[in-house]
Amino acid sequence: MGLVDDTEQEDGDLIKALKYLRSRYVYASFRNELWDRRAKDWISTQSLTNAEAHRMPFDDFGERRDAFKLLRGDEYAARVHNEQFVPGDEREIVEVADKPGVEWLNTWVPPKVKAVKGSAKIMLDHILYLCNGNKEHAGMIVDWLAYAYQNPGKKINYALLIISGYQGVGKDTLALAMARLLGEENVPFIDDDAIAEGRNEYMKRAQLVVVPEVMCGDRRDVSNKMKPIITQPVVRINEKNQKPYFTPNRANVAMFSNHENAAYIEDGDRRHLVIICKSKPHVPEYYDALYEYIEGDGIAGFAWFLKHRDLSNFNPKANAPHTEYKDTVRAATKAGWEAFLQDAWDSNAAPFDRDVINLREAVAVFGEIKGAPRISVQQIGQFLKKVGGGDLGKPRVTGGKQVRVWAVRDLDELQNAQKEILSLAYGGMTWRKAALEIQKPRQDRDIAAHRLIEADKAVAAE
Repeated sequence: MGLVDDTEQEDGDLIKALKYLRSRYVYASFRNELWDRRAKDWISTQSLTNAEAHRMPFDDFGERRDAFKLLRGDEYAARVHNEQFVPGDEREIVEVADKPGVEWLNTWVPPKVKAVKGSAKIMLDHILYLCNGNKEHAGMIVDWLAYAYQNPGKKINYALLIISGYQGVGKDTLALAMARLLGEENVPFIDDDAIAEGRNEYMKRAQLVVVPEVMCGDRRDVSNKMKPIITQPVVRINEKNQKPYFTPNRANVAMFSNHENAAYIEDGDRRHLVIICKSKPHVPEYYDALYEYIEGDGIAGFAWFLKHRDLSNFNPKANAPHTEYKDTVRAATKAGWEAFLQDAWDSNAAPFDRDVINLREAVAVFGEIKGAPRISVQQIGQFLKKVGGGDLGKPRVTGGKQVRVWAVRDLDELQNAQKEILSLAYGGMTWRKAALEIQKPRQDRDIAAHRLIEADKAVAAE
């Protein structure tokens, strides 16, 4: 008397088990896995059964019930299609605008640090120090950080790249500060080997991707794999033991390095805001105070500053602002032959002191320069196309020979130039002077130009 009936006891144990499973796990149909709310990780259906067997009530045959089968048959259990990272939305189960009617597990973790009015001076002074005292450059970085903070999940179309030749200047303190403000769980720190090998699981839960020591200036393959991470709105996730799938790219990218050839930057690059810190490291006490600020409650003041930063003139879809440091990195990451040709072209040195050249003759000229790299016709042609030159075909030049010539510069004008102009330019005269010479009466022409023109006419008449 007073004892609970066995059937009532069994029902009570079953309800208790169901409530426990509902509170802890979310089933995802795409993965056929369960999200463990406590561990913040995925487990297999069999792992659930094994891990929770001791908590499960007995069935009519005296066997422990299967935890997954219980959860699977529970109409009140949480079910989603897959995970999706939705920064700024604190709900666990969400729908997204582009896929109505589909529920997703939101893996974004709200940051612990909240913006509180206070001092941001130590961080702002440090950013100015990293920018060598250049307030314009410091403002570019602060705007970038402020937009990322004010607009969780929205992309900026270019990455930060901060370089210092000195160890210990504290360039990565920006990443540590932003990790606190955005939430450490939402800010993966990766190495460039992960990018090179295509391991991009980190992108499925990334609000800010940090590469603490990027060193891929001579690796175009890594650069090509970085492009979609920096700019594309959707990324393909290659997750171990899962079918590949696409997910919105909600991450901005910040990279740091001690080397000027840190990243491969192409001509006309739009994806990198580059700062090279020339300053020497401060005394240890400076960094003690800086890290104490970042790791303590004071960082809330920096959050407040970023939250209230006026961004009316900031365009996240614009090209990266240009700095002279980008040119430095681009030059440092060029291949030896390309850097050599660029220097010759910038210096107006032979054979680029002429407006029109033959590439084989140019190879011979470079071959006579002591210490010059081995350069091919194809490399010169590739370079000239980048700097505004190009192929002019095979006009007849001095002596009536047909020679394939290239414009060293001003391709648009030279493509429409008279053959006499190309002949004179190939002979060493600037094409602009040649254009003037052929318009003059015979008696007023430059003697050398007159001889070239008359020789060409004689050949043409034969």
